[in-house]
Amino acid sequence: MNFFKSKLFIVLAIVTVIIVAFMILSAAFGFGTGPVSNGLNIITTPVQNGIYGIGKGISSFFEGIGKSGQYKGLYDESQKRVTELEAEVREIDTLKNENDRLRALLDFEEREKDKKLVAAQVAASSPDNWYAEIQLNKGTNSGIRKDNVVYTDNGLVGYVTEVGPTWCKVLTVLDINASVGCVVPRSGDTAVAEGDAELAQNSECSMNYISKDATVIVGDSVETSGLGSIYPAGILIGKISSITPELQGLYNKATIKTSVDFKSLREVVVIVG
Repeated sequence: MNFFKSKLFIVLAIVTVIIVAFMILSAAFGFGTGPVSNGLNIITTPVQNGIYGIGKGISSFFEGIGKSGQYKGLYDESQKRVTELEAEVREIDTLKNENDRLRALLDFEEREKDKKLVAAQVAASSPDNWYAEIQLNKGTNSGIRKDNVVYTDNGLVGYVTEVGPTWCKVLTVLDINASVGCVVPRSGDTAVAEGDAELAQNSECSMNYISKDATVIVGDSVETSGLGSIYPAGILIGKISSITPELQGLYNKATIKTSVDFKSLREVVVIVG
């Protein structure tokens, strides 16, 4: 059996050599006609087709790899451009928001032109109690003094507690030490707005000492009353978000959702005169 296999291998090798030699001679000298040529063509044609098919497949494979590399390059370039465009859109949105805030501040200053105001920006806030105290980028060089009231076009922020040449610190209405005389314009009922550490997390403060006879309701606006504090009357504090009747005692309590969003506070004005 081993001898037969070896003999068969030798025969196949000889036939292959003859076929390849004929293919070379045919290409070189044009042996393309005649019975022998036709017979050999019958044998060699499938071989040629097979070789051609294999070569074509290999060529297509490497061509596909080349195109795949091109497509990946185009994809990476497109992704890079998309990232750049997204960054440009974010920058445009930031500039637009800043422009809107500054325009609102200018309009507010125009409406409040009977007061002497100094515009300032929030430079820092307490890391632990972001709602309680903020620092502004203006101070005595701009005419700011201790106890000056700070607010925005949306409402009350607080008052100045410390001041330097180019900075000042502001105690906000959300601080637990804050106490502001307030009134509900609709009903005329008065109370005191006070800071509460738990409520402050949601930009809310407590409204205490509401008379049992008061007719305040959820949704009522609450403003500074101008009584018993450094704040002038008429500055919006916020709106009543909930009311808690006290079964014992002389007063009811409520919660005020401040009209100023302290988490996103950027620009303010200080009343200096």
